[in-house]
Parts: sequence; C-alpha cells; structure tokens
Amino acid sequence: SLYGHMIPTDTYPFPERYRCLRAGDVVGAIGDARPAPHIHFEIRTTGPDIPGPGYSIQSPAELGWLQPSRFILNWQTWLLSAHRWHVQLPEDNRLVTPPLILDDGSMLLASRDRLRYASADGRILWRIILDQTPVALTLVDRRPVVVYPNGNLQFINLDASLGERWSVSVPLQSPALPFADRLLFHSADDTLLALTPDRRQIAWQQSGIPPFVRAYVAPAAIGLITAGNTLYALSHEGALLATIPLDSLAFIGAAPDGRLLYYTQNGFAAIDSTGNQSQVISGLPGTPDESALVFNPLGAFYFWGGGTSRTLNAIGSDGSLLWQTPLPEVVGRAELALYDGVLLLITGQGNLVALQADTGLICNRSRFYADNHASLSYTLTPDGILRLATPDQITGLDWRTFIGACAA
Repeated sequence: SLYGHMIPTDTYPFPERYRCLRAGDVVGAIGDARPAPHIHFEIRTTGPDIPGPGYSIQSPAELGWLQPSRFILNWQTWLLSAHRWHVQLPEDNRLVTPPLILDDGSMLLASRDRLRYASADGRILWRIILDQTPVALTLVDRRPVVVYPNGNLQFINLDASLGERWSVSVPLQSPALPFADRLLFHSADDTLLALTPDRRQIAWQQSGIPPFVRAYVAPAAIGLITAGNTLYALSHEGALLATIPLDSLAFIGAAPDGRLLYYTQNGFAAIDSTGNQSQVISGLPGTPDESALVFNPLGAFYFWGGGTSRTLNAIGSDGSLLWQTPLPEVVGRAELALYDGVLLLITGQGNLVALQADTGLICNRSRFYADNHASLSYTLTPDGILRLATPDQITGLDWRTFIGACAA
C-alpha cells in the first residue's frame, strides 16, 4: 500500500522506517496537493518505493496497480476464519451468468469468451475458448449444458471438451430463469419462452414482455420486473395473469401460501394463480428497491426496510414486533435467507450479515467488493459452504464457522 501527498507535523511526525504500527495509529497529515488537499492511496504489486505515473493510457492493472476498494473489501472476507477458498477472475473475463454448481461441488464458470471448470475448493482445472458469449449454463439429465444467444445449446464434457450441439431456432437473451424442470428465457423480439426439460423444444411462449431485471418463481405464479418498473405476473403455463406498474424496482418473493408477493405502498401485496390481487401486509415503510422479506415456518416473518430505516425487523404471526436490529451501515439492494434458525442478509454493495432468527443478535458480519448494479448470487451447498458469486469472483465460506456460536 502507498499513501501519497502526506506531510509530517509537529503533532504527527512520520513514524520511523520499519516501525511496527497498530490499527488506529496516526502516521501523518494530509498534504496540500493540487487541486485540493487529499490523500493519494494505492494498492500496487510493483515498485514499492517508486512514485507512480499518476495517469496512464495503459490499464493500471497491467502496470501493477490494483483497485484499492476492491482489494481492501475482498480481504475483509478472505481473512475470515470461515474463508475456505476464492476464485478471482481477470477484469476482462467477468462472469456473464451465475456459476453452475455440480453435485460434487465443482463449478462451471462462463465468461465472455471462455468456459472454466473449477474444483469444489476453487482451483481452476481447465478452460475452453468459446466462439460466442454464453447466455446461460444449465443441466440436462444431470449433464452440464451451455446456452448460446443464437439459440444453440451444447453439452459440456468434464474432460475439457464440448459435446453434442442442437438448436431451438430462437435467439435467446440473459438472464435465464429456472423453474420446476424448465428454463425461462427472453428473446430479442420481447417474447418470453420456456424450454422443455430436455431443452430441445419450446414449451410455451408469451409475446409483449420487455426484458426483465428482477424475477422470482413462486408456487402460484412467476413474477418479472422490467427495467421500466412494471411487474408482469404469469402462470407456470405462460398465461399472463397481471401487469402492474410500480414506482421503482421492488422486492418480489413468495408468501407462505405460495402466492407471488411484491412490495408496494409500504407493504406487500400478493397475486394468486388466477391473477387476483390483495394486500397482505401493511405498515412496513421501506425503500422498494432495497427492501427484502423472508418467512419462517411458524408464520412470523423478517423484514429489511433499507433506505433510511436500515433496520431488520422480526414480526410475529399476530403482527407484533418481536425484535429490531439496526444496521445503519448496510446499504444496497438486499436479499434475505433463512438457514436453520440463522438469517442471512446480503446486499448488492457487498454487505454480509448473519443474525439469530430468534433474537436478532448478530452472529457475524463481513464485507466484500460488489457493484450494486451487477449480478450477485449466493447458495448454501450440501457441503456446508456458502458460495458468494459476483461477476469477478466466487468466494467459499464455511457456514458453521461463519455463524460461530449461532450454529448451536
């Protein structure tokens, strides 16, 4: 690390070279550098004692400079005792679709021009150069398949070769949405279509659906929210049930009875399998694009308001407030999950918080680098590893180690 544009003062002289420092020690003052007093902070892999060029046409990463915020935030997670492995991808080979996790925990990773196969502990075992940028990875009869934008699909063999290729004769776009044993895609002509379980035929299609940026499959209906903040609700057979304009990008999920749930007007409304809508929960002020909700089997639920509230609330089945936990520094598009009595709150800005569902006490927390506008996926796999995937990295955390005493 390098701190530039600093000066020593009588109160804060520079420490002697090689002196040990502790967190919180003041090592100098901000210098009066152009265009205004500021600190020039770098993380670099070369030339530790040589001043940098300041500006360069060549990519800073190629010259040995790393993005400081990315480096620091990622190491906050990588230094955890729960950290087991991570896969860091080159900047020009970011993931274009969520990782495909196989039964043994190994992973297939698709980027712009290549396919990578990683072991269950995060080691890249091989790469395949692709002739197109994939739009999805999926399984057919437990065998991995890559999906291309021209409507071609192809088996992936785990010996680093590609197998049979076939076509559904329709251009396909990301993201792909799995539901039941089918796979849902959007096409360039604003048509939504579902592929059959063998991925060789179109099971159904519905025209007039713009590209979606948020999606959820509830037992009663499929919910899609477009970039224009319109919610489209469809049956599992492709019938359009409802079209609902929203004020902003909102949370969608499932109610305990299987209805499609969405945030609206300081509460949640639901859509059933016939398209009927009704208000389910009211009086929950929050920010639609940052709010999140998850139910527990006893009828209570947990609500994250985001925005100005930034408080996690536990609400009983009778509507009573069971507990509240303020988390003022947690920001970004949020998701909530419940794993064996432990709540996981994760946001698009890289916040990761585990809390006891019964009490709201924080079990552990961390931060990793993430872009609120980029894709973020996570899953707790049967081997007990929580896998966090952003476009440029996948991190594996041992879940029981991360939640500590809450595991009891």
